[in-house]
Amino acid sequence: MDLNENRTFVSISIAVAAALLSVSLIRLGAFGVLFLLPLALAGFFGGEKPLWLAAFLAVTANGTLLFTAWRDTGADSVILVWNILYYSVMVLAFCWINSEQGKHVPFFPIPPVYRLALGSLAASAAIIPCFLAVMENREFIRFVGTRLDAVYRASGGEFDAEDFILSVVYLGIRGGILVSVLFFFAISRQFAVFITWLARREKPAAGLISFKNGQFLIWVLSVSLGAVLVGKTTGVTTVEAGAWNILALCAILYLAQGGGIALYFLIRLPPFYRLLVNLALLILLFRPGVNAVLLGILILAGIIENWVPLRAFGSQGSPPTPGA
Repeated sequence: MDLNENRTFVSISIAVAAALLSVSLIRLGAFGVLFLLPLALAGFFGGEKPLWLAAFLAVTANGTLLFTAWRDTGADSVILVWNILYYSVMVLAFCWINSEQGKHVPFFPIPPVYRLALGSLAASAAIIPCFLAVMENREFIRFVGTRLDAVYRASGGEFDAEDFILSVVYLGIRGGILVSVLFFFAISRQFAVFITWLARREKPAAGLISFKNGQFLIWVLSVSLGAVLVGKTTGVTTVEAGAWNILALCAILYLAQGGGIALYFLIRLPPFYRLLVNLALLILLFRPGVNAVLLGILILAGIIENWVPLRAFGSQGSPPTPGA
């Protein structure tokens, strides 16, 4: 076996192993949240071809397994479509985010954070229609209602399945699904980056501390805020829900920038005080109400940096890179 054949064999082996592990994980309940991790590792360790081959094999295997189970059991076809669509969209969008092809389009480069945002936006846009169909499925509502009603009764409370579904739909189409997908993608990617770093002992590239959004984002934020008001005033739900999603995306990007600002000042503290501040922030993040205020401050800091230079890059480090 020559060198090229050996590389091909290794690439195919990585792709097959990643696909099988991904499909297996999503069927294992508690470990299902890790189903994107093998695909990211296939890309980090194998490269572009194993990444996309793994994605194709995983989507095909998952669809085949679900279709076979549906044919044998006669389960609701809406749930079948939801399961296949969810897995396929999440896998393909995540692989685009982590691929070399995702780094640019024909006319301009797409920085990693914006690639993550666009991939999450595309995935959530594809998922929302099927999400709404599932939420209108009476069998699914009864299933959820039965499970949650038992929990509420055990705690001495009352539960209304209809109100719960309406609340989930209302929040889901107004940024809830987008935010969930984005954080899921981000955590899966960072976990894979950490494992790769442990295996290769490569120094991680500069990340959040140098992140700065482009000036255009403040205009996107302003337009989306205006669209929310227009949608509410006119009663056009599509406009309002779409604007809320863009607004949530802008808030997350400015949150990342605010986090970079906080890190910029934290690393300049003496080690002991840095440890104290980190512990204090960690405690505050888990306190309801206080954590919302803290996140709001970080978002405002990111927005303010459009006009006030909160980080003095230059002699102390490299300049901020938009979308780094």
